[in-house]
Amino acid sequence: MTEQGAQAWHVLTSAPVQVGPSGRVLGIDMAAALTLAAAWNYDVAAVAELLPFGSDGLAAGIADRHPTS
Repeated sequence: MTEQGAQAWHVLTSAPVQVGPSGRVLGIDMAAALTLAAAWNYDVAAVAELLPFGSDGLAAGIADRHPTS
């Protein structure tokens, strides 16, 4: 894993998730995630490029495990 990948993973696993009105997880709070990346002196541009993929994967994985009716 690259340094930027490790930084993105750390942010992804630390950022708050966004939950829709139905209770479905929509992904992570990107504004909060990028604030964390900046506070930790991470490569914010690289983290911003990688996070959407991780956020989408997180939401899809949770949806697969906990489908809504």
